[in-house]
Amino acid sequence: MRFVDIIFAVLAVAIASVRSQAIDTENVPGPCSSVCSAVVGASDLCEEIDDDNEDASDWVCVCAQSGMDTAIPECRSCLESAPVGDDDDDRREFAYMNVRLFERRLTHQQRRS
Repeated sequence: MRFVDIIFAVLAVAIASVRSQAIDTENVPGPCSSVCSAVVGASDLCEEIDDDNEDASDWVCVCAQSGMDTAIPECRSCLESAPVGDDDDDRREFAYMNVRLFERRLTHQQRRS
């Protein structure tokens, strides 16, 4: 399992260098749409606030939103266990990798507090 986390982290960093960290509703599988709605909403809000799409500021902004300390881990857990078809797997992986990055940032912030 640790190996999978490392692979996801490496892939997420590669994707982050090319794409914004926004998580769109179409990237979240149906069974997780309500569980992840707060994270998607925070991601949308932070993307509107920061038009420069600087990944680091997006992470800080999302993690600073109220309720993210529980919403991010719940969304990640749902994305890990959500059954998806082959067409949706890439989009789910993108959402999962971004939520994992948000979660790591949140954990880092909590340790510094």
